[in-house]
Amino acid sequence: ISSWQAGVDNVVAIKGSALTEDQVKLVVRLADQAILALDSDIAGNMAARRGIEVAEGLGLGLKVANLGKYKDPDEAARSDSSFYKSALEKALDVWDFLINSTFAKHPNLEGREKALISKEVVPVLAGISDEIVRAHYTKVVAEKLDVPVNAVLAEMEKSVVKKDVQKESGDENREPVQDRESLLEKEIFSLGLRLSPKSLLKKDTYELFKTPLWGKIVHYLKDYLGQAKKFDLAVFAKSLPKELLDGLVLSTMVDDYSDEDKVAKEMAVAIKALKLLRIKKLEIETEKRLTSLEKTGDKSMLRKVNEEFKKLSVERALLEEE
Repeated sequence: ISSWQAGVDNVVAIKGSALTEDQVKLVVRLADQAILALDSDIAGNMAARRGIEVAEGLGLGLKVANLGKYKDPDEAARSDSSFYKSALEKALDVWDFLINSTFAKHPNLEGREKALISKEVVPVLAGISDEIVRAHYTKVVAEKLDVPVNAVLAEMEKSVVKKDVQKESGDENREPVQDRESLLEKEIFSLGLRLSPKSLLKKDTYELFKTPLWGKIVHYLKDYLGQAKKFDLAVFAKSLPKELLDGLVLSTMVDDYSDEDKVAKEMAVAIKALKLLRIKKLEIETEKRLTSLEKTGDKSMLRKVNEEFKKLSVERALLEEE
């Protein structure tokens, strides 16, 4: 609202510092470039960095405005609208911003400081999907650090290998997995609303909703349908606590299918994808248990867990085939 009053009217609030895949898909329908005017902590915010990578992957070019002494766009627009507009006009390419911010935190380029910069900036470089753009910024970082380009490339290679090893071992940060579970639950919920809200309350479907947001929304849906004669989205929305309302709004922002068969097929695919994701997660956990039991020599338990692992493998193979 403050931005609009200051004369900047192509504006949307993302409610936080992290762009989500759903938000990016909505924005790219209207524009091919956006300026982030977030708080100053974006450079160190890993969730924000993931959002930036998502945006790039979906073709949304990003720049970042430096709001100076102001904590957010609202304060900047209210206090000095001329400065605010100027900051937007001078917005830096997102990769320039992230790299510059990292170097600004470590002004003394000694050995220890260079190591800290490398630790922060290498993942940023590795997150650039366009090879030409990545090569450009690799050269920029090498020049700033006064080291050969090959040294930066070697660190990037180590970073990528380490990430791949973490994925294979299941030790990778769990947030992306959780994000994907939540996205699939959102898709199932969205399609279920279009097909028939009561379809979401079938035991097998109802039990799929395990993430905090969608688990709670489906619980409220069950209570609502237990009292209402027919489903009314607006009335149901009013019955939700404020913290769950954004989730419901997101669930309505999907492609609107008029073909009921297509909705049912899409929902079935999403359900299988979610089941497959969770089976893979269980396989990783079970494999860890097997490794631990092999060390303890508990043969009885080892056989039992081994059977569990085989059943999971069969379930996964069937789902993958479907």
